[in-house]
Amino acid sequence: DEKIFITVDNVNMKAVFRLSPKEQAKFSDLDPSAIYPAQAGWGKQGWTIFELNFIEPEILQTAITLSYCSVAPEELVKKYKKKGAK
Repeated sequence: DEKIFITVDNVNMKAVFRLSPKEQAKFSDLDPSAIYPAQAGWGKQGWTIFELNFIEPEILQTAITLSYCSVAPEELVKKYKKKGAK
């Protein structure tokens, strides 16, 4: 069962992450010009655009982990939560 949690646009250096609306708000607060909701209903569902040229690696790692955990099987999510990801 395949589940999309990130899409990447290499040409425009953007990625769209699947996050909870709460996570989306926290990331957007960091830099609203570089991290912001996707348009229309996608954004309301938590899909969040990251301008990759302006995001620090640590922030991307956290976003990747959270996005993955939104679709991963529970046993894998538990492993990441033990490592300190919230």
